[in-house]
Amino acid sequence: MEKVKKVAAFPTSVPITGDSGTGKEVLANYIH
Repeated sequence: MEKVKKVAAFPTSVPITGDSGTGKEVLANYIH
């Protein structure tokens, strides 16, 4: 989560990959 907090501070695109059901949408909402 520390890396996510750092990325969320900048206006940039972030690819989020992973298996189904791993929380990608939750992570994307946090960054957004």
